[in-house]
Amino acid sequence: MTGEGDPSGISFGGGAVFSTETLKLIIQKQGGSVSATAMKYGAKMAFSIPKIGGGRAMAVLPGALKSGYYDFKVKAIGGLFQQLAPGKTAKVEIQFDPVLLSSEIAKLQIGREETDGSWTTITEGRTIDLSNHTISAYTGHMSKFAAFEVATATVTPVTPGSAFKTYAFPNPCVVSPTVAKASIRINLPAVTPAATVEAEIKIYTIAGELVQTLTPAAVASGNQLDVDWLLTNKDGAKVASGVYIYQVKLTDSYVSAAGIGKADLIKKIAVVR
Repeated sequence: MTGEGDPSGISFGGGAVFSTETLKLIIQKQGGSVSATAMKYGAKMAFSIPKIGGGRAMAVLPGALKSGYYDFKVKAIGGLFQQLAPGKTAKVEIQFDPVLLSSEIAKLQIGREETDGSWTTITEGRTIDLSNHTISAYTGHMSKFAAFEVATATVTPVTPGSAFKTYAFPNPCVVSPTVAKASIRINLPAVTPAATVEAEIKIYTIAGELVQTLTPAAVASGNQLDVDWLLTNKDGAKVASGVYIYQVKLTDSYVSAAGIGKADLIKKIAVVR
């Protein structure tokens, strides 16, 4: 934790960072001074929290910034910075602006800076703590993090009498300086009585490996839902070129009332980098 009433921090499971040396966790926060109490990780762990000085070169961010920037590093006393062990994750918790509206909080995601300077979002284990005004998620590597309001889905009314359908666009999704995401459209025809529909989209490789899970907010039937996929996996890393399968899971009672078949809920999307 960063101290001074800021609960932001990063937590590790056993074996997340392997080193025979004493390790130090360095937390840098943009703006303002911060302090921290001692905390142990493995045999020894100390906190060093310098202040980030000077300006910051802004990259293309995943949304509107709603927190400070936090840079988490693990450094061995010998001088080398350490990364997480392969297959291990750490839980990142970021305090967001406490004056946000509920509609803004619903769109919050944690952004992570990648090695090439770009920013992606991490969504695995995404949790909002309203009492502490924090958002948390799991990361597969150390980096800089911040909370962003991300427009992940849009809702518009469907044409009366239209049928259920889902498709991705653009498809194939050819990544370029102006194209960095794909959208999955779900047409949810009206039913009687009207229903609230919860949607979950799981994206898989052709081999069946889970790549990403998208969970937009529930919507009323009779609407068209466009859900953005930022072409990242559950760890926030960019996915490679290839063909992916996405599966749409909807509220069971709605699927029955709308007469949707299971086969209609599975589609393909191609990514070209």
